[in-house]
Amino acid sequence: MNRILFLYLTAEALSLLGNSLIAIALPLLVLERLGSVSAAGTVSLVAALPIVAGGLVGGLIVDRVSRRTSAIVGDVLSALAVAALPLVDLLWGLDLGWFSLLGVLGALADIPGMTAREAMVSEVARLSGTGLERVMGLREGIGASMIIIGPGAAGLAMSVAPPVAVLWGIAVISLVSAICGALLPREVGARPAGLRRVDGLRDVFGELRAGFAVIGGSRRLVTVTLFITACAVVLASFQGIVMPVYFTQAGTPGLLGTVLVAIAVGMIAGAGLYAATGGDTRRRLWAMGALVLLAVGVLILATLASYPVVLLGSVVTGAGMGVLNSVLGVITQEAIPEHARGRVFSVQNMSSSLAGPVAVFVTGMIIDLFTLTTASLTLGLLWVTATALIATTATFRKLDEGISAPQERTAGHADDR
Repeated sequence: MNRILFLYLTAEALSLLGNSLIAIALPLLVLERLGSVSAAGTVSLVAALPIVAGGLVGGLIVDRVSRRTSAIVGDVLSALAVAALPLVDLLWGLDLGWFSLLGVLGALADIPGMTAREAMVSEVARLSGTGLERVMGLREGIGASMIIIGPGAAGLAMSVAPPVAVLWGIAVISLVSAICGALLPREVGARPAGLRRVDGLRDVFGELRAGFAVIGGSRRLVTVTLFITACAVVLASFQGIVMPVYFTQAGTPGLLGTVLVAIAVGMIAGAGLYAATGGDTRRRLWAMGALVLLAVGVLILATLASYPVVLLGSVVTGAGMGVLNSVLGVITQEAIPEHARGRVFSVQNMSSSLAGPVAVFVTGMIIDLFTLTTASLTLGLLWVTATALIATTATFRKLDEGISAPQERTAGHADDR
């Protein structure tokens, strides 16, 4: 594997692993220190609040400076936020205020770093001499792998080692990710040329509006952003509330982890297949096949017929998602002007990150008002309807009409309307 591609994927994997580990370790540590379930929920909610600010401002920063530098700084700040937990515990003792503050700081660092690495994909593909489809497929497969490794590793580490040692380990992982990023050549994710200087708050808001205008001026980007958000709604609802309630009612809560693993395995298989052969076949064929696979998987999952059926639906859903994420990732990379990638990816990440918790809340209300089966089947039918509508859009009909020079393209380019 090319050195640039290896360093980029390693940095991506370690950063995602660190985020996955802290997402499990932090609530467990809050429960251990404060002994309150509501406190753990409060910390999770407060840590989610910076998503909007981090997404908007972070995207602007990523577009104004080197993406490589943004990713490195994000990883370092994330490591410092995690390392501060044991230090504060030693000096003053952790309470709800400290947990919330450090959770917010960590979240503020994560979003720009994640956006920066996503904005670097096209440059990594070009400089490493690797096809964009292959890089995107490998990246999606690594992300799915962290879904499997992260929670299990966090649970195991918290059971065999002191929480302080686990936190230091997570901080080291983020620092190693930063080191891998620093070893990348400077031209990877270099600051886009020709950007004027931003002077004052008015210019900042103008730049943010320009980022939204890029999405609004491109039918492809609008469609992809809405679809990514819809995917987040469905998957978050099933993973965050439907499956936990289903297995709790069945008296087998321990089986929930196997479903999450099944989804991740399917995603790895789908993304891996696309990475291996995606560049040799028409994108529309891949996308339509993935849409069908995803719709079938969600419908199987929504029946909640039995554990084997749920497991099958999880694998099929994951496979469809792995392929579709890869295809949409390639399309998005090509459709965004090089100078606006940070802001566009920030908007997409922000919308999907916010949509998940809201969807879980609404789905929980439906379960309380009606039944679990009603909520599950409603999600399945809504998803199939959304899939049918998406498949008929101009974006999906014209997926094989590539954009030859995205860095020169403007938001109002007629070819993408």
